[in-house]
This record gives sequence, structure tokens and C-alpha cells, in this order.
Amino acid sequence: MTENPLSGVRIKIDRAKKHFDELNREMRMFKSREPYVVMPYTDIDSRDEIYKLWIVEEIPHSWGGAIGDVVHNLRSAFDLLANALVLDNGVTPTKDTKFPISSSSKRIDDYIASALQGAASSSIALVKRIKPYPGGNDTLWRLHQIDIVDKHRLLVPVGGAHSNIKWTVSMPNPFGEGHLPPMTMPIVPTNRQFPLENGAVLLRTKSAPGITDKNQNQYEFVFDIAFGEGQIFDGESVSVTLKQLIDFTERVVDIFARYIFKAKW
Repeated sequence: MTENPLSGVRIKIDRAKKHFDELNREMRMFKSREPYVVMPYTDIDSRDEIYKLWIVEEIPHSWGGAIGDVVHNLRSAFDLLANALVLDNGVTPTKDTKFPISSSSKRIDDYIASALQGAASSSIALVKRIKPYPGGNDTLWRLHQIDIVDKHRLLVPVGGAHSNIKWTVSMPNPFGEGHLPPMTMPIVPTNRQFPLENGAVLLRTKSAPGITDKNQNQYEFVFDIAFGEGQIFDGESVSVTLKQLIDFTERVVDIFARYIFKAKW
């Protein structure tokens, strides 16, 4: 049985998924411990209700290594794809064979030809259509850049402020006794206050009209784990971003599997 030419690519992507699943489990456990506490205060002068954040548990620095493992395996999958493209044309890859991702569209054709020397013209044409440079394919470019960052310093995610607020309000029934059924509405904060700091004011509000009991007006603050500053994906959700990068890598490889290798992978 002939080995699938993309088996190495699949191994790398599967490793990325494994690291991602492990990290996701740790993040869910972290959130379940309620690492952030939000305390309401009443401003004496304005009578505004103020909600301040207090950090009970810091995010583990070790998560930076797990993020790096996901990113590096995905970037390596692209380089293994490049090697497979050269081998598919009956040529032996060299130490310079790699999946070309350029910092500019200038002379991109020459760069692609050099990085994929020995690959068939159809393979090179397909890589050109992917536009592996900023402004052409920003997802691929950002994956490449964050992999470079990972090689030089630890990726440190931080709590990405309250991603949203769930506001539950119960209004008096204007047509009879009691109250109307509670309504829950999402509020997207205009300032995510990234990164989170102790004592940060997450919300300042006045009571809604007709509400006199604080129990009728409740807020649930939803937090996320986000990439730290200077990480290419500043303030973006770690879980969402890594899942998008995994899905993106699989989609790109699937294109080559179908149109170049004519095989399922």
C-alpha cells in the first residue's frame, strides 16, 4: 500500500488538535473555578452602581507553551505540504524547500519559485492563487508571524476582559400585579479593558426606570482568555483563534489534496 503523500501533514495537524483540546480543557477548568469576582459598589455622589473586578487566580504562564505547540505544528504542516509538492513531481526537496509566506507581494513569484524549486507548475500556480502575503491572505500571514514570535519568546495569554455582559431585568407588570417574566439581553462592552487588572471598573450604570430593587436588575459578566499584547492576535480569544487557524490549515491542505494529489487525506 502506497503511503499517503500528505500523511506527515495530517500528523502535524492532528498534533495541533491534541494540544488544542488539552489547552481547551484546562481553560474550561480554570473558568469553572471562577477566577474573577465582580463586586458592585454605589457611588455616594452620583448614586451610580459601579461594578469592579477582582482577580482571584492568575492565568498559568504554562499555557503560552501549549499555544506555541499548536501554532508551530500548524506552520510545520505547511512546510511538509511544500515538501510533498516537490516529491510529487519526482524531485528531492532540499533544506531550502518550504511553504513560501512573504512579507510583501513584491517579487512574490520569484520567492514562490525559489521556495518550491522542483515542484510542478500546477502546484506553483495553486500556491500563487493562495496569495501567501499580507493583504493577500492575512490568516496565513498571521499564522506565520505568530510562529516566529513563539520561536523568540513565550506566548502569554491573559484574561481578555468581559467579552460580554448578560443583563437580566424584571419589570413591574403595567397591567396588573407582580412583574413581567425576566428578560436577558447581551451587552457588548465598548472597552474590553484588555488586559484585566485588579480594581478595573467593568460597568457603571444607573437603575433602569421602574426598578427599585437591585434583584430586579442583574448582571452576569462573561470573561474570556485572550492573547497578550504584542502577540499578533492582541486581545483575541485564544480558543476561537486557534480553532480558526486549525480549520484554515485543513481547508488549504484539502485544496491541494483534491487538485494536486487527487487523493483523500
